[in-house]
Amino acid sequence: MVEVRDRRPSIAVVLIVQDDVCPDVWAGELDEVLLRVGHRFGRADLRRRMRDCVRALLGPVGRKNSWQLAECAGHSAPHGFQNLLNRALWDADAVRDDVQAYVAERLGESDGVLVIDVPLWCLSMRRPL
Repeated sequence: MVEVRDRRPSIAVVLIVQDDVCPDVWAGELDEVLLRVGHRFGRADLRRRMRDCVRALLGPVGRKNSWQLAECAGHSAPHGFQNLLNRALWDADAVRDDVQAYVAERLGESDGVLVIDVPLWCLSMRRPL
């Protein structure tokens, strides 16, 4: 018999930063998104961890595991990120809805569809495991 554990849906915030976009611009937009979803995390320490985790995910980390993300964020260990993702109470669906509303405000219609095409050169940069 296989035990199936109930898992919370994961959240992904994706920002595409091109060479011609000023980092100050997307950093401001990221701060606005994080402020918008921050109230979904009941405690201040969870909000700070969420902010650090998202910034580390968008940072120059080669491998996106909890140790490297924690180091990139200036944490001594990954326990805070692991707690945020595995044990902390927050509404992933509500965060998704907040991010969706933000994107709709910035890009167009609330019932619109965003299609993202990954360039082939991005796929060719993947290394085999």
